Amino acid sequence: MVGKLPQIAERLYILPNACRRGGASETPDAIVRLIFLGQVGERKGTFDLIEALALLPPDLRWQAILAGDGETKRASALARQRGLQDKVQVLGWVGPDRIRALLGSSQILALPSYDENLPMSVIEAMAWGLAVVTTPVGAVEDIIVDGERGLLVAPGDIRTLAARLEQVISSGPMRETLGRNARAFYEEHLSIDRYAARLHAHWIEVASDRGGIARSGHLLTQGN
Repeated sequence: MVGKLPQIAERLYILPNACRRGGASETPDAIVRLIFLGQVGERKGTFDLIEALALLPPDLRWQAILAGDGETKRASALARQRGLQDKVQVLGWVGPDRIRALLGSSQILALPSYDENLPMSVIEAMAWGLAVVTTPVGAVEDIIVDGERGLLVAPGDIRTLAARLEQVISSGPMRETLGRNARAFYEEHLSIDRYAARLHAHWIEVASDRGGIARSGHLLTQGN
């Protein structure tokens, strides 16, 4: 919005999406658990993710859960075709309680999307301290710094996606560092408490302008 209407830049507040705090993740065992949350299909990079998982070394120990509605039958069929039927589970749509349970039992979120605004699944993963592997689309780079708070891969680059997944699956210290940094950023910028406090402060500022809300000229918008 600022890029299209630079004349309003000084009068525009943008609040990024936020979510509830995550809980304590389960202690991982020898198998690293990876989760995908979103609509299953081309736009979210679901099929790229399956193709990338098929390129991982056969001795690497991992499991992946794909949760979301959409082209679930196609995703399941592709996983079988690539010999991943024992490692990739396609759940379909799940409710919020199940999502929190899945986040709490996973160590990695993968979302290789082609198009996003600011995806809630990435924010939720950061709230739980997961290592995030995603793409630099939309506002993702506003919250994910490559190699610091997650790993970024260009959309459609399946081989690099496979390489980054292999890195983070193979390295417990990398997962822990990325997850710890992501959660710290979440606590500072993306928690629902921070969101509510900033929203309240902005409304008070707008409402207390001498010209009043109708004539203050300020705009308030939510990140999406």
